Amino acid sequence: TFPSTDNGTPIRNRNAGNMMHQNGNESPASSRKSQTPTRGKSTSCGMHPLIRSFVKKGLSRSKKEQTKLSNDLIRFTKRASMWSANSYLRTDHFKYYTGFIGYESDKVVYPALEKAYVRESLDFGFVRQGLCVHIVNTFVDRDRLVFTIWVFDVESGTEWYAPVRYFKDFEELRIATLALSKSVEKLPFPSSMWLSGDETNLSLSVKDGRSAQLEDFLRGLCNLVYTGEIGSSTSEIALYVQTFLGCDNQLMSVHMREQVIGMTGTDRSHQQLSQAIKLYTYRLFLLPTFKALFKRFVNDVKRRATLIDERKTVTIQSAQSTIEKEKIIGELVTIKHVFSNIWNLIIDGCLADLDAIANSQDFSIIGTNVSSPDENLVYREALYRESIREQIEIHLYVPLRSTVSRLLVHGWRYDDKIFAYKVQALRRESQSFFKISLKNQSPSAWASVVHILSSGVGRSTLPCNKLKAIVNASKEIGRLSSQEHPGSSGKKSIPLGADDFLPIFIYCVINANIDRPCALCALLRNLCDETQQIG
Repeated sequence: TFPSTDNGTPIRNRNAGNMMHQNGNESPASSRKSQTPTRGKSTSCGMHPLIRSFVKKGLSRSKKEQTKLSNDLIRFTKRASMWSANSYLRTDHFKYYTGFIGYESDKVVYPALEKAYVRESLDFGFVRQGLCVHIVNTFVDRDRLVFTIWVFDVESGTEWYAPVRYFKDFEELRIATLALSKSVEKLPFPSSMWLSGDETNLSLSVKDGRSAQLEDFLRGLCNLVYTGEIGSSTSEIALYVQTFLGCDNQLMSVHMREQVIGMTGTDRSHQQLSQAIKLYTYRLFLLPTFKALFKRFVNDVKRRATLIDERKTVTIQSAQSTIEKEKIIGELVTIKHVFSNIWNLIIDGCLADLDAIANSQDFSIIGTNVSSPDENLVYREALYRESIREQIEIHLYVPLRSTVSRLLVHGWRYDDKIFAYKVQALRRESQSFFKISLKNQSPSAWASVVHILSSGVGRSTLPCNKLKAIVNASKEIGRLSSQEHPGSSGKKSIPLGADDFLPIFIYCVINANIDRPCALCALLRNLCDETQQIG
């Protein structure tokens, strides 16, 4: 579907917001200067640049489909702007908001979502703007099938598992929401006939098929705030779904933690801008073109993984093990290339929209802390990449997580067994054993660093967030060292050098009890964005 270089590296469409040249000789900042499209003049025939990118790559062929996609983008943007004007969607009707800016042509205005950002307040009686839902597993409880639902709230960046749900729970949710809106009837939902009798006898393919239908049903309900009619029933349905997914308890705990952590104005604006970009990307992925592309890709990866599973061996011979690892790494690299291609597609078609969001007055405080225009462009590219990448992993990695994990666990099973044996012995040792000098040893045994690694790396689902936790743990080592070993006579403490830092980090990794670290290392090295692995 996407063009690439001979080694699989994606090539950007240079006609719409390309941020780096293929040869890599030009800086991101200078590249952006020469290639940023002129607002109001980059469209022709009333078509959004993203739709034009779809057409160029053969993802949209008919004029009717292109018109529908353009109308969908307009509707999503209007809903987001209404939401911003109203703080959040309430149980009364939407208040229409017309403060749009954007691409202009003789036929239509394409809003650039300048006002569609996230406010500081967090009210739990309001509808969430972006809930990503995946049914990641099924298991049997006595004679009934139980569905494990993974949820990610885009606004707060929080992930959790919903309360366990049975098919009867989904039926009750459908009945309740159908009474509020007839549009619920159009959403896919499996027939109850297939669950008559003992559910334990269902084949794996049948379970997977029904799980996919129920997942599409939940997503359809979550997306009604953008795709459904404007009315109070829309918010009532959304609140039903949020209760079903256990949103209130999870987001309340997040809110309480945020009250304790102080943030500067720049940090808060950075966080809100990142949220705005993530919500924008979330709405893009509601387009049927992306949905079809993602579904086809996920099915292809699962099919290829099945072929790798069928050729698995249990031998411990190094040559055979190396071959297995190479096949698995090759699959991870393929997945990463698709991630990069989707990122390029969004940047090619939506760069002006992203810049319009970043140029909003509500994020102007960020610009005051940037020394030069070039630095500002570099900052934006990094923020766009990080925010969009998270959404790509939510929509593509999470459905493949069990498949990828199965391959990694098998391929690196012996490496992790050896590592676990060594960790068990090393965990009993003191900081001195790791050659941490006495002046740098932590009275708290680096507890805050160990917590970041065990929770952020061990419990996060997305590879990008695992990698971010490793970076945060590294920063925490420096912060904690300065706090526990302040300089004498009011002088600043000397920052840790690499020779001091490395043994401390090893000590923390040993004590973090990270599950299958060798398989995890293979995942992060071969799937995460290369730009995030530098330093």
